[in-house]
Amino acid sequence: MPTREFSYSKILSYATCPSKYKKRYVEGIYPVAKAKPLSFGYCTSKGFEGYRTEGTFEAAKNGFKKAWQEDGKVLSIRFDPNNEKDFRTVERGIEILEDYIRQYPNDPSQAVEPEVKFKVEIGKIGNTDIVLVGRIDGIISINNDVCIIEDKTTSRLGPSYLRILKDSLQIGLYLYAANEYGLFDIGGKKRTPRCLMNAIKVHSKEFKYDRDIVIKSASKLIQYRDNALNWIRAIIAAEETDCFPMNDADNLTCTKYSGCEYLPLRYTMGTIRENLLKNEYVERNTEIA
Repeated sequence: MPTREFSYSKILSYATCPSKYKKRYVEGIYPVAKAKPLSFGYCTSKGFEGYRTEGTFEAAKNGFKKAWQEDGKVLSIRFDPNNEKDFRTVERGIEILEDYIRQYPNDPSQAVEPEVKFKVEIGKIGNTDIVLVGRIDGIISINNDVCIIEDKTTSRLGPSYLRILKDSLQIGLYLYAANEYGLFDIGGKKRTPRCLMNAIKVHSKEFKYDRDIVIKSASKLIQYRDNALNWIRAIIAAEETDCFPMNDADNLTCTKYSGCEYLPLRYTMGTIRENLLKNEYVERNTEIA
């Protein structure tokens, strides 16, 4: 029986822009340099993992630095006063981790598991088994209630941030996977699936954090699973018909924040495009499982 694996990121890529999905997951074209917001988020998550595992700032700092090296040293080491927008640096990341530890000293004692990778079958499309894969940032226990935790780094931490996040497909699917794994049954007690949303503002000077717990019923999680399957059906149909339009109806998707990482390919042709592909992108063997 054929099997295909999909992550939330893969679904989001198609939902954001089908053309972007094609370049990344069908043609296997990736930018050589990882986007700094993505790299900063990854390094910070590894810092949290170190902190929750060993309970020290040193472990958090080492986790961040190790991830930075593994990620190709995308982030600058220090802030460049001539480039005020480039505040996602190694130095700033470690400062945020140090302040975070002062704000949340109980994280290590509450940690049950610092990271959980999952692979869960969510249904069939035709004769193909569809498997959801991903990584949960951790499992924690608060007042004897087991939660998964989702860490988010953002430069736009406002009143609506967590309100939007709590009903996102990502949170729903991660809760679904955790529930299927029985993570809310630890200790023999059946608990309602819940997630601690842990938001960290990335800013050159300000320290700001926000937290909230979202609780979802098992029946609601089934709705998230079914919605994901509907997105995957659309993706498979797009692959079969080679129909991947650019999501540029209002140009916001192409230009939001620092712009789409594939935007340069949109405006080049001939030898210029070939040189761009050679120098700024790398082709990987991408198997659409």
